[in-house]
Amino acid sequence: MSRDDVSKELGPDYYDTHLDLVGLSLWESPWLAVYAIAADFLATGEGPVVDVGCGTGRLARLLYERGERDYLGIDFSAARIKEARSYAPQLRFEVGDVNDETVRRRFHDFGRFAILETLEHIEDDLGVIEAIPSRALVVLSVPTYDSAAHVRHFDSPTSVAQRYGELLELDPGHAAVLPRARRPHKQIFVFAGVRR
Repeated sequence: MSRDDVSKELGPDYYDTHLDLVGLSLWESPWLAVYAIAADFLATGEGPVVDVGCGTGRLARLLYERGERDYLGIDFSAARIKEARSYAPQLRFEVGDVNDETVRRRFHDFGRFAILETLEHIEDDLGVIEAIPSRALVVLSVPTYDSAAHVRHFDSPTSVAQRYGELLELDPGHAAVLPRARRPHKQIFVFAGVRR
């Protein structure tokens, strides 16, 4: 049975054609606050950064402006990777699907992981985290709200820690809770944790 037969998970074609808000500049992006907190968290770790589900490269640009050079962005949307390469040409981006074991095996080359606004879109979110090497720093963000492209959403930082706590050392008391720009009733939780 194919993924589309049993899941809300959408393929790259959907993301290739839905570029409206994600095409805004870093400074206009409704996710700017998420990127800023994630960049702060990532600065506390060591090793190369892999941005899983990097989208159009807005986080990459912010990291580059803060001095990051050892970075790889991965996304399965060719259109988003094309935009990322244009927006942050100094950094490296690749088309790749995190559901693919060959992509997951490459995770062992990295010490820091950004997984922003990605885990809610994929069925095998736990498999992605399981592929991360032990003791690596993981910065993730997930929403409180549902949408056509979300497989899941969370109602509290505690619910995030319950889902991922067996794999990541997460403290729900230290999660950043951010209202969405333009939609403050919708929130995004940002966590930093270490892979167990």
